[in-house]
Amino acid sequence: MQLTPCIYVTGFALLTYCSFGQTTQTNKVNTSAAEAYFKVADAIKSVSGEDNTSWQLLSSTPIYQMMIAGKAIDTIALKAEMKHVFAPSTSFSQARLSAKELYHKSYKDNRSQLDNYIGVCRDLV
Repeated sequence: MQLTPCIYVTGFALLTYCSFGQTTQTNKVNTSAAEAYFKVADAIKSVSGEDNTSWQLLSSTPIYQMMIAGKAIDTIALKAEMKHVFAPSTSFSQARLSAKELYHKSYKDNRSQLDNYIGVCRDLV
């Protein structure tokens, strides 16, 4: 009977010791893709127009590299959709937007909230 409490205490100590390293790590959120996405949007909205450097930055982020390699994203279609939504001269009704363009429009409409979220995530690192 005396052995059972010793097993529980030893098990608890081992569990605490093994999980201690996990609890002391900080959560890291990679915001590079979101930041690059908005750099592309800003380049499209600017007077000078599109900037190849911002597109290269977007496609070099780990998330977009994974989506491009897995053929989950068509870069030509992505460029066309973003240009259609973020171009300064674009006036559109939501009825004429594709589902993917509506997705980009929701990013455009909620930009300030997303920028705040990115800032908070960046502060965690």
